[in-house]
This record gives sequence, C-alpha cells and structure tokens, in this order.
Amino acid sequence: MVQHQSDNAQDAVVHSADYLDLYSRQIGAYGLELMSRLSQLQILICGVKGIGVETAKNVILAGPKQVVLYDPEPASIRDLQTNFYLTAEHVAQKTGRASACVNNLATLNPYVQVKVYTGALNSDIIKQFHVVVITSDMSREELTTINEICHSNSIKFIYGWTGGAVSSIFSDFGPSHIVTDPDGEPSRINVVQHISKTGVVTVVGNRHRLDDGDHVKFDELEDDLEKLNSVSMPDHPPSNVFQIKRMFGSSRGADGKSRSILLPDRFQLVDFPKLSADYSGSGMISQVKLPRSLNFRTFRESCVNPVTPEQFMGMAHMDMNKLLTSNRGAQLHFGRLALWRFCTMNNGNLPKLHDGQDAEQCVVFAKEIAQEHQAAESGSSLTVDSIDEDVIFNMALYAQAELPGFTAFVGGILAQECVKAAGKYMPLNQWLHHDALELITASPAPLTDKLLNDATQTRYDHQIAIFGREFQKRLSNQVWFLVGAGALGCEYIKEIALMGLGSGEKGYIHVTDMDRIEVSNLNRQFLFRRDNVGQSKSACATQAAFVMNNDLRFHTYEVAVGPDSEDVFDDEFWSSLDGVWNALDNVKARQYTDSMCVNFEKPLLESGTLGTKANCEIVVPFQTQSYSEQKEQEEDSIPMCTLRNFPHFTEHCIEWSRAQFSDWFSDIPSEFNSLVQNPDMFFKQLVKEGNSSVQLQSLRRLTVLLNEFKNGQLPSFQTAVKFACERFTEQFRDRINDLIYTFPQDYRKVDAESGADLGPFWTGEKRFPRSAEIDINNPLHIDFIAATSNLYAVIFNLPEVRDRDAVIAVVASQTIAPWKAPAKCNIQLEEGPPASPTDDSGEEETAELLALETSIRKLDLQKVPQLVPLEFEKDDDTNFHIDFITAGSNLRSWNYRIKEASRHTCKMIAGKIIPALATTTAMISGLVCLELYKVVLKLKSDQMSNANVNLAVNSFQSFAPLDAAKAKAQFDVIMCEEIKPVPDGFTVWDKVNIDVGDVTVDEFLAAVERIHFGVKIQLLFKKGITDSMISAGQGKALYNANIYLGAETKQRFASYRKRNLKSLYEELYGLLPSPKKRFVMLDAVVSDASGNSLVIPPIKYIFKL
Repeated sequence: MVQHQSDNAQDAVVHSADYLDLYSRQIGAYGLELMSRLSQLQILICGVKGIGVETAKNVILAGPKQVVLYDPEPASIRDLQTNFYLTAEHVAQKTGRASACVNNLATLNPYVQVKVYTGALNSDIIKQFHVVVITSDMSREELTTINEICHSNSIKFIYGWTGGAVSSIFSDFGPSHIVTDPDGEPSRINVVQHISKTGVVTVVGNRHRLDDGDHVKFDELEDDLEKLNSVSMPDHPPSNVFQIKRMFGSSRGADGKSRSILLPDRFQLVDFPKLSADYSGSGMISQVKLPRSLNFRTFRESCVNPVTPEQFMGMAHMDMNKLLTSNRGAQLHFGRLALWRFCTMNNGNLPKLHDGQDAEQCVVFAKEIAQEHQAAESGSSLTVDSIDEDVIFNMALYAQAELPGFTAFVGGILAQECVKAAGKYMPLNQWLHHDALELITASPAPLTDKLLNDATQTRYDHQIAIFGREFQKRLSNQVWFLVGAGALGCEYIKEIALMGLGSGEKGYIHVTDMDRIEVSNLNRQFLFRRDNVGQSKSACATQAAFVMNNDLRFHTYEVAVGPDSEDVFDDEFWSSLDGVWNALDNVKARQYTDSMCVNFEKPLLESGTLGTKANCEIVVPFQTQSYSEQKEQEEDSIPMCTLRNFPHFTEHCIEWSRAQFSDWFSDIPSEFNSLVQNPDMFFKQLVKEGNSSVQLQSLRRLTVLLNEFKNGQLPSFQTAVKFACERFTEQFRDRINDLIYTFPQDYRKVDAESGADLGPFWTGEKRFPRSAEIDINNPLHIDFIAATSNLYAVIFNLPEVRDRDAVIAVVASQTIAPWKAPAKCNIQLEEGPPASPTDDSGEEETAELLALETSIRKLDLQKVPQLVPLEFEKDDDTNFHIDFITAGSNLRSWNYRIKEASRHTCKMIAGKIIPALATTTAMISGLVCLELYKVVLKLKSDQMSNANVNLAVNSFQSFAPLDAAKAKAQFDVIMCEEIKPVPDGFTVWDKVNIDVGDVTVDEFLAAVERIHFGVKIQLLFKKGITDSMISAGQGKALYNANIYLGAETKQRFASYRKRNLKSLYEELYGLLPSPKKRFVMLDAVVSDASGNSLVIPPIKYIFKL
C-alpha cells in the first residue's frame, strides 16, 4: 500500500535558489502561489503505456508532491512504439510497465516522490490521492466505478485514450471545484483618465484590453471618489469590485452607412452608483479575477449527455470544418461508446486489428446506442441525425494501434489537467475528442502491407498496422534537419526515436543547437539531467535518444543556423534534406530556415509555445504560405519619456533599471575601451553620435572614469562604492528633485496658444514623485549600493565584496553633496528624441566639448588599463545582475509610489524570459508529429492542419494551412502605372532559374531576357536588400540601367557589364560562404520591351553544376 509521508520535501526548498532556478520558466506561467499548491498534490496514474508515460513525465516535471504509477502488465516489444522508457531488456525480463519506467521518471525531478503501486486498485487506495489519471484499457463499467469513488470524495478524475488516428479525453473535477484564475493571464491595469457621472470610464492610452463580464477595482481615486477605492484583506476578495461592459459607438463608412464600432479606450461600469459630477483626477483601475465554482457531471452521466449548456455548438472538436460539416465530435463520441460496448461483449478486448467483421459490429453498436439516445427524454442524451459509418469503422479497425503523436498530444493535456487540480486555469468541459482520420483515408496502404506477424513483433508494429511496411521503410530512409534541441527539440527527438525516422540505411537526422545545458532547462527539456549541465544540448539529446532506439542515425552540430554558417550548412546539405523541423525560440532564426526551405523547396514543420499557449504551422512547397509570409504581431513598446520621467507601472521601473545596467556597465566601459585603444577613431566616431548634448554627456562620463586612472593609480573597491553612491544620488534623489523643481505638485497644464488652464499636470499616468536620501539603515538602499559596487568592481577587475557590513562602512564614510536647484532643466514630456539645445546652450556645450577633448588627448592613455564590459546574464544568481535590476527597479517604484516587484518578476521581465511548460511543449509536439506523417505520405495541404491551442482555457483550434499567396497586378502610385507580375500569379516558391554557368553580367542580362518572357533588367542586386538599405547607401547594385545616373556612375555600371558576375557579386557583397556554393539569389527590377514595369520572382543564378 502506498503511504502518505507527513512532511513534504518541497516545503523546505520551495523558495531556495535552486528551486527558483529549476522552475524559473514554469513560475513565469504559473506563479509561486500555484507552485506552492501544486507541490502538495498526490497523483495516481493508472496505465503506463504511451499516454501514461507521457502524462507521468510532464506531471513530474511540473513538481507535485508525489506521483504513483500503477501498471503491472509486462512490457511488450510493441510498447516501445510509444513508451520511450521501455527497452528490449524489459520485454525479455517481462518487467511490469510501471516498474520498468519508475527509475527514469524519478530522475526527472528531485523534488517529486515517484513510486510504483502493485496491489489491488480499490477504494481505500484511490482515496489517498488528490488526482487519479486513467490511461489503461479499462471497460466502461470499471471506469464508472472508479469515477464514482473519485466524484463522491472530491478527487479529480482524468481519463485519456488513443487508438489508431483518434483520441478521447474526459475530465471530472467533482461536484464543486473552485477556479481562482481561469486564464492565467496577467491582470490588466489601466490609468484612469475620466469617469462620467453615469459610470463610463475612459482610460489613458488606446485600449483597455478588457472583455464583457470582466470585473475591476479602483485604487488611488481622490476626493469624493476615494470611498470607491478597493480595500484588500488577507483571505478575502477585494471590496468595491465592479463588472464592466464594453462600449460601442457608430461610424459612417465610405458608402454612407452607419456601422457599430468598438470604443477600445472606454467601458461602462455595471451597477455603478451615479456620481454627482464627472471625475478627471488620478486613479488606477485593475482587473480582478473572482473565484468561480464549477460543477461537473460524473462519467456515467457524461457518457450519455456529454454536452454542457455552455457548449452552444454541441460536441466540441478541434477542426471547425469537421465539426460543421460532419458533427465530428459527436460521431467520435458514439464511436468511443461503441468500442466500450464491444469490449463488454468480448471479454474486455478491443476489436482486432484490420478485422472488418469486428469493425462492422462496432458500427452496429454505434447505431444501437444512437437509437437509445434518441428514445431518451429530450435534452438528456447526445443525439445525431445519423451515424457516420466510415468514421466508426475506421476507429474500430485500428483501435488497438497507438501513434506516438497522439500519445504526446493526449499526455500533454492530461498533465495540464493535473496542474489545474491546484485551482488555476479552467478544467476541460468535460470531453475532448480528436482525430486525424485523413491519415488513414487519404492514402490507404494495401491491407496485406499492414498485416503483422505476432511471432516476430517489432517496435514499429503500431505504425506498420496503420500505414504499412512500405511507409515504414520510407520513414526510416528520410533525411531531416532539426534546428534546436531545447524544450521542443527534446520532444521532437523523442518522437523521432519512437517513429524510427531516419533510422534506415539511407536515413539521417541532423540536429544542431549552439547552446549549453543550464539548470533552468531541466524543468522542461526532459532528455537532460543534472550531470549534463554545461554540456552540449544537441550531443546530450541525441545520446539520450540512442538509449531509446539504437537504430537512429544522427549527426550533431553546435552551430547556429544563419548566414554565418553557410559553410557548414551549404547547398549540398540543404539539397540532401527531405524536410526541416524548427524548434527555435526566436523569429530571426525561424525566418532564415524558412528562407532556406523556400530556396531549396523543402517542407518545414514550425511550432512555438508561450506558457499554456502553443501553435504549429505546416509549410509545404508550392502549396502553402511560407513562414515568413505570416505577419508577426508587434509588441507594445514603452515610450522613452515614460521610462525616463513618468513611470506608472512596475514594468516601467524594471525596464528602466535594465536600461541603466546596459548604460553603466556595458556601454560606458565599451566606450572607455574604444577611447583608450584609439582616441582618433573614437573622436571621429563621436561627432556622428547624436547632438552636442549627447556627445557631451558621453565625454563627461568618460572623464570621470579617466580621473580614477591618473598618475598610474588604479581604482579600489572604495572607488566602486563611491561610484555606487553617486549613481544612487543622481538617479533617486537629484533627478527626482529636478523634476519636482521643474513641475511642482500644484503645477498646472496651460494651452500654448490660448493660455487656457488644462488642469493639473500631475494626474493620470503622471505620478508625483518623491526623492530618496541614502540611508544605511534601509535594506533596499544597501541592496542597490552593494550590487552596484560589486558590478563596478568586476568592471575594474577587482575582487567582489559580499560582506554587507563592509559595504555599509564605506557608504557611511562618503560625503554626499546637497542637491542644488538646476539653472536650467530639460525634461522630456512627449515621445521622441531628446530636445535639441538652444543656440546659447549649443555654444556653451561646443566649448565644453572642445575643452574635454583637449584635456583627454593630453593624457597618456597607453598606461590606462582596459575595463571589463558586462554582458547581462539573467541565470547566474551570484553575479549581482538581477540583484541590481531588482534594487534599482524597486527604488524607482518607491520614488513614484508604485508597487514593488519580486526578484523573480524582475528576472522574468528584465531577462525577457518566455514562460515555458513541459505540458504545452509535449502537446504541440504531438500534433506536429501527426503532420510529419502527412508530409511523408505527400498528402495535399488541404488535408494538413495548423493549430492554435491554449491549454489554460481549453481553446483547441485546427485549420488547413493558407494557400501560397499569388502575385497580382498592382497600381504603383509613385510610378503612376500598373505593375504586372510575370508570370501572372507566381508565389514565393517560384524562381527564375538561370542555369547558364559562370558568365559575365552582360551574358546574364541576355540570359534572363531569353529565358523569362523577354524581360529586361533595369536594376540587379543581391536578394534581401531592402529599400531602406538602398536609401542608406548600403544596397550596392550589380547593374543599374537608370538613364538619369551621373556620368561617373554610368561609366562604373558600364564597366560592370563586362565583369564576371560571380566575381562582381563577391566584390560587392563579400566572399561566398563556401567553395561548394552553387548559386546565389538575386532580385531585379525589370520591364518589358516597351518599358512598362513588371515584377518577377527572385532569380536563382546557378553558376556551378
């Protein structure tokens, strides 16, 4: 029997540095409160085949208190298709699945107890757990019994199954489950601009980003509205919470008709007390997430009536097209019920593989069940007009087979449901069926090809049963390039091992990742362990995969994919591939691999995650859009005037502190080194840097540093503390005092033209600040000075001093000059570059610039040592970087009366850490693997699926990829002519192939005219040069036929015509990355024989056979 332990190992370490480092990306999504609740959960997982081991892996990485495995069934060789921890040795020794996997699972997370239970699965055992997950092939009656025990004891019950190309998930969180945060998104905070008497709130900025039904609270309202400010008490919801309703206005379109439009900057407060007058004072308004109580149906009830009142479209399905055209969700539900009935009638056995008679019997059962539901009381049962016999038949025909893509998909969702048991995010409602039956129906293999030999079982039998032996051979001989071996990469490498991709004589998998393993990776990159920290990701990941499947053939690299590595990943490399698999975390690298796939006409599997959200995109040559054709959503940026002088959110203070780090500890030391190394070059470059104010500020800062090296002296740690105190004083006292001096608390805005009073200056997003004097008894002050001093020590090549008392002693000895009112003070009020100096100040600054330059040039800089510029590193908790960001941010928050931030929040924002979860990663990787099958099967793009998923709110959407955009004739308003594409309707995949060998420019121009519709090149240059690069003089042309060019330029281009094109290309754009390079991509501006402008695809100039 499994025993509960009285103490939890996590209790003592929940906030330790190691714990925070390990879980940093997960905490970014979950938060510490959920992590604390999660660490108390005890979870039972019944069934450790593919779905079971995936669920266990993801749950253990998440960090519950205990995970107990139950599966006494001995491992079989066919289990190796979906269970990545089973081996041939386990099969030979007939080891139970749970016992075979427990050791590997236990090493995933040292903070989680992982055990095996081998006794009877009875009520007493079940009641010991908070969550019970069933993934084994139990009958409907067995599931009903276990579910009723769970439901009546408030134990979360989760069920997952997959068979063939279908999966089913069920979730029951009991008669009353409290959700504290349904979506996990940060609460929206807005600055109040105006509140009308009737409760219409207008916020500062363009949009409030709230939805109908959201709740909000007020803070910092003044005067008569102060009574509406919310008051928070421990363990109680905030007071004065109001529901909101979005507001709409009207607008007339070009046709004169009135249209309703959303007013994004205002909303109506529901049940808001009417005010005596409008309000235009200060205030903040914050979204409040109120707890919600949910009630779930039992498994018995939900099998018959799975559709809840909230599901207005009926039984859900990811694919809206399947849902609308065939009610696919309901059909799959009847198929699942029919399979259970078949099991009941056949001693618990599923239909035999490929047995048409068994499959037909399931169709009969599905029809019987549908008739029973029709006969029941209206609204009490799921009904359909008719049973889709093909769907049920194909479900039954392959019900015994499991695909690793489905097990990863289901395992990711089940694990996320376990996390939801801790109270955050919305549990499933209550069923989720999914299918990829197009894998079976779109390209069916001959049945004889799918027959299995029980006497000689193989690890790929599940795949063979569905796709056939010829497909398995084709799969094993594929050559793919996996770019990235991080979280997604680890999941894909695991899937590669399970599928046997690239394991044949002609197959190969290339894997590259330039990164080394860090502790923070271990929470979701499950192929790595503690002793791998510091090692190559690509090497360790592939080594782990070899243990799963020693037939694999890998070539690993530690090279970033990009223009600089085209000598490694050359033309021959890209040409050899069958496809590319992106597992990257930045857009630039994704766009580069996408461009290579376009150039070499290779399919691309693209995916990404952000906390509980994920997406995947399938790119197929000549059928779909490329990745780069998709428009990236622009991030909201913070105006510089806000960061400099008027922060009003915590994020503003963190970003400001991060900017100071770069300025003080990276930019200035780098400038100092440039000056010391080559003064002439430095001053030549300085005149190009901004206006005289910017240049003067740079020289003043450098002069201060140079003074520390006069007469051969070197800085000491006391110097570092002095600099830290100066930074404190200038930023948190003097700059604030300057601002208050310029704009006193009673300062009012005045219209520049009319002189009319526009109201108080310090209102809305402008918060009246307060200044700080260094106080050695204030821990925050010492935090900042200690961190700043030690960063300066590193720059000066001095040893660190971690003794706070020693730092305090030096601070106490410092003499801080009193603040003096500035003679003039330029405060930037609006977004834009800093104001230019006046004529008088310009003359003064120019004189000071000259004086400082003269003074510096007199110094013997050869004796001045180099400084050590710092590169911001967020994941080293000993380097003072995050300590500085946190202290600096919170001091600035104190200045402006803004809520201070935790160290972890500062680390997440300043380090731009993307929240990442093992559950989301596993789920989306499973969907991508299903699409890989389609790519290898060469299905058409309309049978493939892109997906957008948010596990937090159970948003599952799949849809066909967009067709490749076709070029159309467009009117050019500058040239005042219609520009036609040649050929009409070409796409990003089309190219003008000029395969004429190594030729001159003239010969190339003639070849293009001869080969491509008689077009004449007017301008020729390297592909990828933008208009802005051309305007800046960086877009050198290989040929330019413009008759208006100057005589010298004309002569130059005339001489180019006789030059070898390849040599000229290298002269203008640099040497080719590899001697094996066979072609270059060119862009051209062209016209027809009459001079009419045309547009053509990029030119692929092939100069080497």
